[in-house]
Amino acid sequence: MAILHVRNIPKPLYERVRRIAAQRGQSLSALVIELLEDLDRRESAKRKRAALMRQIRANIEARRREWPADAPAAVDVIRECREERERELMGGR
Repeated sequence: MAILHVRNIPKPLYERVRRIAAQRGQSLSALVIELLEDLDRRESAKRKRAALMRQIRANIEARRREWPADAPAAVDVIRECREERERELMGGR
């Protein structure tokens, strides 16, 4: 197992972390390992989200290239669908 030495920790921070470890019934080393593992999990999740977002953007861009240039804008299609639905709800009036 590796050894990590941390220097120049501000005294107030050291005391607060030491107190937290004691309140949790942990050693300072155990608490620091837990914090490092949590940081690693969060960074890993962040990388996965970023990769997923890149994939989503690539998929959107690929679909955009497939969409015909003369096709109506999505907002216009939605507006027409809503207007048609309103006419149907009003009994065709």
